[in-house]
Amino acid sequence: MTALVDNNLPLSLARRMREIQDRVEVKHLVELGLQNRTDASLRRRWRHEGIIWITRDEDFWLDAPESWAVVWVHCHNPRLSFLRDVVAPAVAARLPALTPGARLLVTEQMVSLM
Repeated sequence: MTALVDNNLPLSLARRMREIQDRVEVKHLVELGLQNRTDASLRRRWRHEGIIWITRDEDFWLDAPESWAVVWVHCHNPRLSFLRDVVAPAVAARLPALTPGARLLVTEQMVSLM
């Protein structure tokens, strides 16, 4: 499965996850030129593909296509260093185990336990 990082998270998060995880391809919407697409068009585009969607948007947690695994980074105003140094390694380590329909919630408190 390919992991796609939503444009509500920094490009540096995707870059850091690529440095850590080489078994799962990680791309950012900006790198794909899709930063201005609507949520609905993104859902339609990858509806039938097994992807890992990494986002800060809770709407995807609730209604992502069944073929998607969703990682919801639910951190209030996270610092870039926190995303790069704490969230990226924790999430990257779990990417290979995520399957279609899986959900992974990442909070400031939970990421320290991962």
